[in-house]
Amino acid sequence: RACTSESNYTRYRHTDTLIHRIIAPLSLICAPVITMSLNFTFLLLLSLIVQSSCFQANNSGPKNLQRNIGEGLLHPTPMAVEDVAASSKISQSAAPTPMPIPINRRSFVLSTASLTSALLFQPSMSKAAEEDLAPLPPPPPMATFALRRAGALPVSITNLPPSKLGLFVRFGEALLYSDDATRTPGKDIYASFEYPADWLQLDRIMGGVQFVDQRNGDKLYVLKVKFPPGVENIKDVPKAYIGDAIFNPKGDLVRTGNNVEDYKVLSAKMMTEDGDADGSESSNNTNDLPRRRFKVRYTTVTGNGFSVERKGIVDAYSCGGMIYMLMTGSNAVLFDKKGRERDTVEYICDTFKVIPV
Repeated sequence: RACTSESNYTRYRHTDTLIHRIIAPLSLICAPVITMSLNFTFLLLLSLIVQSSCFQANNSGPKNLQRNIGEGLLHPTPMAVEDVAASSKISQSAAPTPMPIPINRRSFVLSTASLTSALLFQPSMSKAAEEDLAPLPPPPPMATFALRRAGALPVSITNLPPSKLGLFVRFGEALLYSDDATRTPGKDIYASFEYPADWLQLDRIMGGVQFVDQRNGDKLYVLKVKFPPGVENIKDVPKAYIGDAIFNPKGDLVRTGNNVEDYKVLSAKMMTEDGDADGSESSNNTNDLPRRRFKVRYTTVTGNGFSVERKGIVDAYSCGGMIYMLMTGSNAVLFDKKGRERDTVEYICDTFKVIPV
């Protein structure tokens, strides 16, 4: 009995050793593998079931029904004849039903993406389309120098006898209608005016007309700008249009070093009788073109940052759809005193003439 108990104990000890040292480690290693295999098998079966359902749904539409009926007509059977009769009755009594869309992950993602893009991008696309269809505003007016036909050559001047205002000379040259130094037959003009003999010409290389009094800084410019859209007579041109054209930041007056802070056209007055823009008038002198005079006030900023108020006169003629202007600029204090400086700039504008050539 003791031997039997001892042998049983030995067998139990070997069994316990086998379980703990061999079977337990193997179970720890195999358990994850078995779990993964079961999960994969479950997913595979689930995908097969879904595909089978989608296949049956696709094959249940009217198109497949007609295909099956057509195949049955190749081998007519009583059942096929009954199916054809039933399908014809269905087509006559009711409208065909649309083919069902298979419900799967891909179709769901595509539908959601299409709906989201439509909701997000439709307002912006509509706004962009409206902006593209909206008419663009007209560009702001911009006055440029009336270019000399002689280009950068010295100006043509004529000496005049002394007057109460001093020594003056007469400028007289052909000016171009175009901005690219090319001639435009029938639209170029001949301009003339008188100015003090000691005034200095500026930026002759640019081909424009500018003079300055080196003692007090008075200046004169000859500019041009086209008529505003829809306007054919210089008397109908708004005062603001003249100011915006002369003091446009991209215009030649500002680009040549005049830092203008603010401006205003103070007044406007017709100097001739009413006439058309092509120069026809009721005046006795057939060479007279419609003429209008403006008074302007503007403020310039010096290189030291000081603001200087200036006033000037703009004498304008209209010819061939273009407005030709002689503008003077003087210190506002000296201009308002109505002394020699004021008389000088008024005399320059009074002698300004434009003749079509």
